[in-house]
Amino acid sequence: IGVKQGTNVASIDALCSIDPDTIADTANKPDDLPLGLISFKITVANPGDTATVIAYLSPAAADSAKWYKYDTINGWQDYSAHAAFSADGASVTLELKDGGFGDADGTANGIIVDPSGLAVAAAPPAPAPRPSGDGGGCFISAVSSGL
Repeated sequence: IGVKQGTNVASIDALCSIDPDTIADTANKPDDLPLGLISFKITVANPGDTATVIAYLSPAAADSAKWYKYDTINGWQDYSAHAAFSADGASVTLELKDGGFGDADGTANGIIVDPSGLAVAAAPPAPAPRPSGDGGGCFISAVSSGL
């Protein structure tokens, strides 16, 4: 994952990876976070600004992918309303508001802290095997054999 500053971003001050398995809170946690979480700290041009950053993904996101964030106050949240994936899935543009949505510190102080990441749904379970043989107790078979 790489991150590039977008609108109203004065600087990207920190970038680190977080293993989601180290977060004990599992309520609303996505099934799979294949790239883990990225946490970045950015400085915006003015306190309270809405800013954008672009995260480059490798491998590209699947069509069904969503963007999730985590913070200790709100827990796991689907952040897809503020995340726009590129047509090829190779990047996602994130919208963040200092002191508001996407800012884990919740304070309009010119700094946005955002731990978030790519989430994909787990594959649905395989269907149970169908019984084979003499009908396996099928009602129609039981009735017709007794006639």
